[in-house]
Amino acid sequence: MPATQGDLDVLMEQAIRMLVVNSTGIGVDTSDIQGILWSAREQRIKRGINLIPSENRKSPKAKLMSWLGELAGLDGRYAEGHVGKRYYPGTQASDALETIAIAEAKDLMGAKWVDIRPISGNNVNMAVFLNYLQGGDFVMANTIYKGGHISHADVGSLGKRVTVRGRELKEHLIPIPVTEDGYHMDGVATAKLIERYKPKLIVLGKSLFLFPEDIGAITEICQQTGTRIYYDGAHVLGLIVGGQFQQPLKEGAEVVGGSTHKTLAGPQGGIIYSNLPPDDPLIVAIDKGIMPGTTSSHHLHRIPALIVTLREYKQHGPEYASQTIRNAQALAEALDKYGLTPDAKEFGYTRSHQVALNVRRLTGTYSKEVETWLDRNGIFANSNALPYDTSVFKTSGIRMGTPEVTIQGMREGEMDRIAWMFRRVIIDRANVSLESRDLARNFPDRMYA
Repeated sequence: MPATQGDLDVLMEQAIRMLVVNSTGIGVDTSDIQGILWSAREQRIKRGINLIPSENRKSPKAKLMSWLGELAGLDGRYAEGHVGKRYYPGTQASDALETIAIAEAKDLMGAKWVDIRPISGNNVNMAVFLNYLQGGDFVMANTIYKGGHISHADVGSLGKRVTVRGRELKEHLIPIPVTEDGYHMDGVATAKLIERYKPKLIVLGKSLFLFPEDIGAITEICQQTGTRIYYDGAHVLGLIVGGQFQQPLKEGAEVVGGSTHKTLAGPQGGIIYSNLPPDDPLIVAIDKGIMPGTTSSHHLHRIPALIVTLREYKQHGPEYASQTIRNAQALAEALDKYGLTPDAKEFGYTRSHQVALNVRRLTGTYSKEVETWLDRNGIFANSNALPYDTSVFKTSGIRMGTPEVTIQGMREGEMDRIAWMFRRVIIDRANVSLESRDLARNFPDRMYA
């Protein structure tokens, strides 16, 4: 039989165990560190069911290239600036790798301009907000309670950027109106606010992201008012480039930012792309916002793993993205079957990798406590504010996602088993740790690689 990614993972673990044993007595004591890391591998990789939608596993081949990048010394190197125009010498390897990564990303994303230097999706957002916006500019974005990321909020980098002389101008950060269900943009109301305030930027995309944004409802008015459209696709980037979610650039967004480690399943990092010309004022501002604005060393040792991920996604992206969404929908339907009806049932629960469940309605308990119940049973899903919550400290929701369980090869049948475990933990208050462990051990390989 041909070797698999799982075989490679086993070989790497064996090699590391041997190196750890052989390194005993060399340098400082690391036994406490080793204990924590081996325990984490056992808990989160071998025994746990991970439904945190912002997390995933890069492939063993990508992991191997990341380690090789460190062996090559890239984890201690700098390459400030652009390829061929660095502020440091000795960047030939970095230039070659970054050139390949940019070319692969342009091809995968159908974009004319790509920057892979941001080190996270939040770092991408900061780069956009920092240099393009000035204090006092009007901006529109989704609030935390309507799914927006914290960086889009008044307490995040966007809110801080529209501050003038230390005075927070919250009225300059305008919430995007949503429909009564709380999960969809109200296109008509949003267009009216754009016409009234003429914001410099509108930020689309969410952290609790069940359904596509209605970009088409605002493109014409944005063109009239000069409002630029930035789409934060951190959570859904893999679904977008897999062709299974909306296509922001084709629908009217001008720039798309994202994370490379969520639904794209690569190394931790950020990416931003567009079809605007390089001399467009928005692109010029973002370029300066990336460097020197928010990034110095852009963690060069992750670039080899990013190249592997982009190449893998060209092979399996559509299939993986499609199954990820089907699994989310199957999970929601099974939860409903077992008496735990997720939000947005009237819209089919979800069109992304995420499912939102109001556990306070089911238990009378805030979701942070329910999160710990699940954690103790080897099921990882995070508490989250839902559209009708009023405090980020007293939330109703559990946000769950299917990127990692799908990458392991789980399908609709396994989603039914997971939903039943949710029922047993949340309603029956039973212990399902053995069931979650057994399910995880049945899927030790990586399916899409």
